[in-house]
Amino acid sequence: DSTLQLAVEEAPGPPIDFTANRLEYDDTTEIVLATGDVLVERDGARLTADEVEWNRKTGMVEARGNVRVVDANGNAAYGERVELSETLKDGTIDAFLLILQSGGRLAGRSGKRVDEVSTLERGVYSPCNITDNKGCPQTPVWQIKASRVVHDPERQRIRYSDARLEILGVPLLYSPTLTHPDRSGVNASGLLIPTIRIDRSLGFVLEQPYYWSIAAERDLTVTPILYTEVNPALMLDYRQLTPQGPFQLGGIGTYSSREDNGVNEEGRGAFWSNGRFQHSPFWRSTFGVRLASDDTFLRRYDISRDDT
Repeated sequence: DSTLQLAVEEAPGPPIDFTANRLEYDDTTEIVLATGDVLVERDGARLTADEVEWNRKTGMVEARGNVRVVDANGNAAYGERVELSETLKDGTIDAFLLILQSGGRLAGRSGKRVDEVSTLERGVYSPCNITDNKGCPQTPVWQIKASRVVHDPERQRIRYSDARLEILGVPLLYSPTLTHPDRSGVNASGLLIPTIRIDRSLGFVLEQPYYWSIAAERDLTVTPILYTEVNPALMLDYRQLTPQGPFQLGGIGTYSSREDNGVNEEGRGAFWSNGRFQHSPFWRSTFGVRLASDDTFLRRYDISRDDT
């Protein structure tokens, strides 16, 4: 019942630390077999499993049962059977589940890791919770399914082949290739989480923002908006931080009629801006502007002061 520990130094590289309820070593085959609450650590990487077999001749580690591998960046991979190199960085995993340190989840029937790049076959990605507050499975608000999913932690990107975007389990978009940030970086350009809602006058509303990181101190978000009851609209939101303070410029535009009969369509929209500047330790100024093309536009498109 006692926990046993074993530290083995291999050249080159840091030592491998084993902790388990039972440890066996065969001098002839040079195989270390650890069973029961196994913990293997090397160079910041951690492996836990019910059973681990390490072949010192081939340098391969095979883990079985409730396998969890956490790399130095905090990304956790799960599987029932895992084959890894003794660096605990490269290998193959059956029933691959990868939980990123940033909160996203990737799952696939099988996968492999080479130079810390994970490749999942027939994979799916979602940043949403897959269980409710009671621990029961639920359909994510949105997810991306693909024939192949690749996570590159160095570039902080996720790439897809034959990607399908699903919202509430309904396929809405197909793309032969797709890529987006893994949410671990700062100011990374890419698609943001879409917004879905139902409005009494606008119908079904879908907003899909795209975030463009122009520089560390300025960015632009472009958001196409689709409605079932009125014409689509486009929203822009520009932000910048100057040495004196931040300011923001935004607007939304569409081509529609002021009347419900749909005739006499024209360009309509709204513009807003706000900012705050510190001119000296004793003087500061703030401003805010909201303009609309007509009296009914903001109310018709359900745009409140909170939105702008």
